Amino acid sequence: MAKITIEPGEAKESTYCECCGNKTETVYGFVYNNNDAYAVYFASWTIGHLERGVTMAIGLGGWAEGGIPDQRRSVGFECRTTEDQIQFAVIDPEQSLWGAQNF
Repeated sequence: MAKITIEPGEAKESTYCECCGNKTETVYGFVYNNNDAYAVYFASWTIGHLERGVTMAIGLGGWAEGGIPDQRRSVGFECRTTEDQIQFAVIDPEQSLWGAQNF
């Protein structure tokens, strides 16, 4: 059975939203499959912009030492909340803050 673990990365310095000046937070971390590096994740949100939710990107594959960036793929997500739901949407990686890079 696969053992999936998540390791949070170091805290990123906060930035500020250009339109409202509120603090924008960004976090990232790593995902391991049976102790082998498998993925990296990024998430960002602006305090006070509930309508924008959280934008996320996940880079999968080839993260072990000597991994080749061309063998990695990324996917973007948006997450928003309503009064009674948490909604996720898959987006093109280009629509995330990190673009379609292979990290």
